Amino acid sequence: MADWDEAEHPRDGAGRFRDKAGGGWVGVVSDRIRGGSRYKRVEGRDLSDEIVADPGRYVDLYLDPNRFGDEVVDDLARRQGFDGLPTVGTAAELDEAVAEGGVEMWRGVRGSLPSRSVWDGNVVFHQGSSPIAYHEQWRSGEYRSGNGIYGQGTYTSVDRRVAEHWGVTMTDDRGQLIYVPDDSFLGTGTVTDPRSYARMVLSPDARVIDFSDPALGAYTKKLREGIEPAALVEAVQRQEAELAGFDRPADAADLYEPQEWEQFARSTKKKLMALLADRGRAAIALGYDAMVVRSGEKWGDGSDYDATQYVILNRTALLVQEAYDENLLPPEVVRSWETHRAAPIAREQPRYDD
Repeated sequence: MADWDEAEHPRDGAGRFRDKAGGGWVGVVSDRIRGGSRYKRVEGRDLSDEIVADPGRYVDLYLDPNRFGDEVVDDLARRQGFDGLPTVGTAAELDEAVAEGGVEMWRGVRGSLPSRSVWDGNVVFHQGSSPIAYHEQWRSGEYRSGNGIYGQGTYTSVDRRVAEHWGVTMTDDRGQLIYVPDDSFLGTGTVTDPRSYARMVLSPDARVIDFSDPALGAYTKKLREGIEPAALVEAVQRQEAELAGFDRPADAADLYEPQEWEQFARSTKKKLMALLADRGRAAIALGYDAMVVRSGEKWGDGSDYDATQYVILNRTALLVQEAYDENLLPPEVVRSWETHRAAPIAREQPRYDD
C-alpha cells in the first residue's frame, strides 16, 4: 500500500470516506496501485430524451427471429459505446478480480452461430460452428446481445452449475454420453464440455439495475408520454415510400387520407412501445452496464438451481477468461484416455422404457 495516497481515498459528496463495500473502493485502490484498471469500461448515459426526439429510428426495424442477437440492444450498445471488446485475462487474473470485489459470472450456450460463406459467387447464409464460436464472438468479435424472458441482453449466472446446465454434454467417440462418479442418486453424472461455457467478472464499478427497479417502468412511461403519434407519421411514410418505390418519404403523403396516417401512427406507436418497453432494452437505454435478476423471481433461471442472473449490456465492463487450450482442459474434465474407460459406464446405465 506504499503507493496509495490516502488523499485519493474515494469520498462521497460530503467529503466523507466512501463505504468500501458499496462504491467499488477495492477496485479503485487496486487500479491505483497497479497503475491502471483491469477493465476497459465505457461509462453509459441516459438516452431517453434522444429516443423521444427521434422515435422513428426503431419504427422500421425488422426483428429477424433467425438473427443472432437483438437489433435494438445492439444499436443502443453502439450508441452507448458498450459494443467495445472486453478485457481478456487468465484464470489467475480473474481470481484476483473476484478478490477485488468483481462479480464472478458464468455463461453456458448451446447451438450454432449463424454465419455466411460464398459459393459460386453467391453469399450463402448457414448455421455455423459449435458454442465455442459464441464465446469467441463475445471475446473478440462483433457485439451481438443475447435474449431472455426477463429482458434482452446476454444472460449469465453467478452459479457455474447453471452454465453447465445450458452447456453441451460430452460424448465419447461412439456418441454415447460420458458418465463420471458424482454425488447424485445414481452415483454418476454427465460431464459438460467446458468449452461450451465461459467465465467472466463484472467490474465492481459497474452500474447495475435490478429487474424490478421502478426506474425501468418510469422510463417506459416517459416514452409513452413523450412520443407523439404525429412524430411517427414521417417514419410510417418512409416505410410506405420504400414499399411503393418512391424517392422521398413525402411522396407517399397522398397515398392515404390524413386521418388514416394518424391511425397508422397510433398503431405504430403501440408496436414501438412494446418494442422499447422490454426491461433489458430499457436498462441499456438508461446507461446501465447490467441488469440483475435475483434468485426467487417467478420464472427462475431455467435450471434446478434458481441462481441470481446478470443480464450483461456493456461488454466493456467485463474481464473474460481466455479460451481453453483444447490440450489443456481443467482437471475435472474427462480426457481422451479416460473417455474409453468411461464409455462402458455409459452403456451400462439402466434404461427405462415406457
